[in-house]
Amino acid sequence: MTWGVQNYDAEASKVFNQKNIEVEHSLIDFQKVIIGEKIRDVQEDGFRTINFNDQHMAGILYVDDAAQISFYNLETVRKLVDFQFVRTKAFLELMLKFYVGGFMVPFIISISTANIVILNVAYTLCFFTQIFFILFELIQLKEQRLEYFKDFWNLIDTSQFIIFVVLYVIKMLSQF
Repeated sequence: MTWGVQNYDAEASKVFNQKNIEVEHSLIDFQKVIIGEKIRDVQEDGFRTINFNDQHMAGILYVDDAAQISFYNLETVRKLVDFQFVRTKAFLELMLKFYVGGFMVPFIISISTANIVILNVAYTLCFFTQIFFILFELIQLKEQRLEYFKDFWNLIDTSQFIIFVVLYVIKMLSQF
């Protein structure tokens, strides 16, 4: 799609020198997909409310069969995956910064200091960061149920929380 700026604004036309600007635009209408998902749900499971969110869309786009991998080369699917990747990347960068600032730095400080006040603040900050991240694990546990425990990385996340809580309790009790 090409847009011209010749009639937009006198200042804009001077700046752009009446050049055309190429713009890529995509529109994906999910109404038919949502209706199709509801019909399939009624036919297969009876009726339950479908929450058409990012996770549900990811479930629709998931292809388990290696023979069908070319599905991901479709332009519409690529645009959806690319859009979700940008959002997911920003979210994961924010979570990494929060983890480093809320857990790793205070934990390293707690290892390198003997000051009781600094130790208490560092361990408490680590504890609240761990609680924040265990909430994500609880949401995942709610969605996946027993499948949650079959993933090795979920076990690592859960064990990190449990081990740190034990460490936190031991450190807090040893001060009294």
